Amino acid sequence: RQARANSVPVDNINRAIKRASEASAGDFSESTFEAYGFGGASMVINVLSDNPNRANADVKSTVNKRHAKIAESGSVLFMYDRKGKVEVKVPEIDEEVLLDKAIE
Repeated sequence: RQARANSVPVDNINRAIKRASEASAGDFSESTFEAYGFGGASMVINVLSDNPNRANADVKSTVNKRHAKIAESGSVLFMYDRKGKVEVKVPEIDEEVLLDKAIE
């Protein structure tokens, strides 16, 4: 309904529905990016996406807009050890509370 109210063409709506209902709809891939930010701060950026090309472009664009630099593979990651994984259901917790808990 919202798409029609916003004058989205019917063909686009049908393509989106078809894409979402296909078996490959759950085909997500994880990518890891390494970057250096302001003052040489190192960053490891993990991305889960159904479209790796778009995720790659979005991460690189965001990093460049913030005047950071994408690093070579392995140049940042060697400084970090993966200690665990935290998964949070979005409606359950406020973003500020989550950030406070992660910092603790």
